[in-house]
Amino acid sequence: MTSGPGVSHARVGTSGSLGVVVLLVGWTLAPAVAAERHEQPVQYNHKVHAEELGIDCSSCHEGTESRRRAGFPPDDVCAACHSSAQSDSPEEAKLIELLEAGRPLPWWPVTRLAPHVLFSHQRHVVVGNIECSACHGDMRARTVPISEPVIRFDGRSGMLRCIGCHVESGSPYAGTSCVDCHR
Repeated sequence: MTSGPGVSHARVGTSGSLGVVVLLVGWTLAPAVAAERHEQPVQYNHKVHAEELGIDCSSCHEGTESRRRAGFPPDDVCAACHSSAQSDSPEEAKLIELLEAGRPLPWWPVTRLAPHVLFSHQRHVVVGNIECSACHGDMRARTVPISEPVIRFDGRSGMLRCIGCHVESGSPYAGTSCVDCHR
């Protein structure tokens, strides 16, 4: 049985009706964690960087292949190419001005998970061989940054999306027990 596009329902490592009750109570008590809507400091054009210049996501978003959490590009990554103008883009001029000011670029995280949810970019990208677009949407084609999640992973529907993907993968490493993802 499915609920929404690509979301499978699966038993999540509990047994009997008590497990279902505990699971439903957990969903009820667990607050949804959603990022506030924010405009990014620069209207970054992923399409130019990813499609036209062929820059891979992990080149800028360090940690996608080596850490649990991937992050925004450190300022020196941007400055490596943008210490001087490469185009007549007003957004690039804004970026250069921000870099010259010497303060960290104030990027806003868009996708957030509840603090008790364990998610590792490294395990999903390297071990699971999952493309960034599976969770983040087609960022390579975007000409402006997102200001709210393309795909939400908050609350019950987010958990069902994750479980559905784990079940569909067939991987012995993609567990569906509560303790596989919740700490």
